[in-house]
Amino acid sequence: MSRPRKPTAIKRQQGTLRQDRQHRPAEDFDSERPACPDYLHGLARREWNRITKQLHGYGLINQLDVAGLALYCDSYGRWQEILKQLREESLTLVGPTGLPVLNPLFNAAERAARDVRRMLQEFGLSPSARGTMAPRRRPDEDDELEAMLSE
Repeated sequence: MSRPRKPTAIKRQQGTLRQDRQHRPAEDFDSERPACPDYLHGLARREWNRITKQLHGYGLINQLDVAGLALYCDSYGRWQEILKQLREESLTLVGPTGLPVLNPLFNAAERAARDVRRMLQEFGLSPSARGTMAPRRRPDEDDELEAMLSE
């Protein structure tokens, strides 16, 4: 597995940021925030509302991302529900032989966390993933630097 890319902020801080290797922002911008699918409920719906507000504000999502975001939110909701159930129960159970065995919910929580982590990478929601993405600007956004340079 290759080493993840460094976030732009870290490259800038270390003095290794090169403008010729920066991502160019995409030109298209979908102005509407995607609506939450009807099949998401509870924690998944709450995560949808939280994350789409942030991602849409940076111009990183549009209507084409609904399925991927729904997968992420569903995985997140499932992971949280499993963790809650695991806290209510014990990490170990008594097996058929009378010896302690690992609660099967632990493995389910690990699988759900792996799914969530994979989806976080897809949408730039980890520090290393954000370094590979260039947020798009809204068409009406003013860029002070561009204004100063054009004078």
